[in-house]
Amino acid sequence: MSIALIHELRTRIVDVEWVNPSGRHGGKGSGRAHREILKLIDASATYGEYVVALNKWADSRLKGGRTALPDGLQIVEGR
Repeated sequence: MSIALIHELRTRIVDVEWVNPSGRHGGKGSGRAHREILKLIDASATYGEYVVALNKWADSRLKGGRTALPDGLQIVEGR
């Protein structure tokens, strides 16, 4: 994976909003969300597995669900 792709697939931290509990990056729930994402990475054998797990996680933890993820990380039915 190139640094250009990583840069393209990131979300600006000012745009990240959590639910369950609600908050923003750096605030309430931020540390928990980071730990959850790290667990997803560790549990995924492939990049594809990680993307699927990340979409499921986003649906329950990000305001807007998976649509809050960058386009290149979203799994959208029918796409």
